[in-house]
Amino acid sequence: MVLPALLGLLGFALLVLLWWVLTTPGEKPQPLAAASPPVAGASAPQATAGAADEVAPAAGATQLALQFSALSWVEVSDASGRRLLQGLYPAGTTRTLSRRGACA
Repeated sequence: MVLPALLGLLGFALLVLLWWVLTTPGEKPQPLAAASPPVAGASAPQATAGAADEVAPAAGATQLALQFSALSWVEVSDASGRRLLQGLYPAGTTRTLSRRGACA
């Protein structure tokens, strides 16, 4: 008596999971160059992994430095939702974003 109820519940859970997987819209990753034009003040993408650019932030500037220790996916957006950085980066890669004024 308990086994048929458990099997029915399991079947229902599998159907719900299948429905969720098939109806959830997926986001396809895009390379940074195709996502948006570069932001003023952001460093240009590097072709090879190398040492971080030693850039001193200007007065009133905010700086974000990322260093990847393993193959990593990253997506950075500003407060308005504009994509500043997106992509898959290999280990040892560094990226630095700079912005003048306050960041919300």
